Amino acid sequence: MAFRSLVRRHARVLAFAGTLAVGAPAAAATPLRVAIVKAEKFSVKGMDLVVKDAAGRPVPLPDGYDEVPVTVAHRRIAIGGREVDGQPLSIESRSVYFRIGGRQYRGTVDVYLDDGRLLAVNRIDLEDYLVGLINHEVSSQWSPEAVKAQAVVARTYALYQSNNSRDARYDLESTVDDQVYGGSQTEDYASAKAVRETAGEVLVDDEGHVVQAFYSSACGGITELPQNVWGNTTAISKSVKDPWCKAAPNATWTLSVSADELGRKIREAGYAGGRVESIAIRKKDAADRALVVHLAGGKSAVDVSGNELRRLLGYDKLKSARFTVELSGDSFVFHGRGAGHGVGLCQWGAKGMADAGYAYRQILGFYYPGLFLRNMAAMQAEADSAAQTQPH
Repeated sequence: MAFRSLVRRHARVLAFAGTLAVGAPAAAATPLRVAIVKAEKFSVKGMDLVVKDAAGRPVPLPDGYDEVPVTVAHRRIAIGGREVDGQPLSIESRSVYFRIGGRQYRGTVDVYLDDGRLLAVNRIDLEDYLVGLINHEVSSQWSPEAVKAQAVVARTYALYQSNNSRDARYDLESTVDDQVYGGSQTEDYASAKAVRETAGEVLVDDEGHVVQAFYSSACGGITELPQNVWGNTTAISKSVKDPWCKAAPNATWTLSVSADELGRKIREAGYAGGRVESIAIRKKDAADRALVVHLAGGKSAVDVSGNELRRLLGYDKLKSARFTVELSGDSFVFHGRGAGHGVGLCQWGAKGMADAGYAYRQILGFYYPGLFLRNMAAMQAEADSAAQTQPH
């Protein structure tokens, strides 16, 4: 369902306000496809497993079979050593849950053969997916309004990806490449409550298009514009100064990297050069993040962006592009603020706002100025009503 085309500019769009009451008709089930395993083999465990081939025909299994080994044989998917024609293969458990690699999931797993390896895709309802996501992105024990804000932005991001990946085998990765989703074993009452109390709510632009609602762990005091990270603009068009994430674990950090290690990382990435002897930040953006970093050594030199340098050194090490750098002995010492790309919602900032008494709608309004909060079911109802009044 392409929600991006449902609401015209002249439609009534709900703006953010502390007293805003969003109409919340029951949201229809929204299917989502999440890549959860990419491997040469794995096993699916569960009670009363049901396996079907690409045509929907049952694949015979012994009665009471509670573990299905999935492998590759002769360029085909094999179940328990039995080769099966066509793809995808679908596996589900009549007892609701199944397990892969020690993780528990709801829904169904579709299995594809992808360049000689297996790709497992979890087909699950969007709202169930969110309940399983919350405790992998934040803590459900945070102030409830922060958890609700996380539920809304995760729902929005997932729906955007789903609307824009219809020719792919899946909509989202289950990693930091999209959103961290580890299945249903981390579900709890608080995460389910946050999802239920925001059911169907998404962020849209002034034309009713569902936006790509980026977010990061800690912005370090100011959020970033997407074009400074990925080179393209999105509906997130404003940076905001953020006083709320000062208590984040990565509010400030230090990283020391030897000149030899930095040179090795540069070479491994395909850049010419050897040992790095000097680093200079040649250009920063308005959010104080490095846009151009000059690395020189011997007769070679290279310019990279702050985000490219993060990729080379490891996103978990060079935690953000908001840093300064100095030479200390034989090492370069980076002093930084925040963690992540900094675009959109700051998760630790949202926690700070919620702890200070702000409601989730106010939190979203702060981090996404110019965007609006709508309910998917209400948007669909408006679109259906408009379609019925059009002349035929």
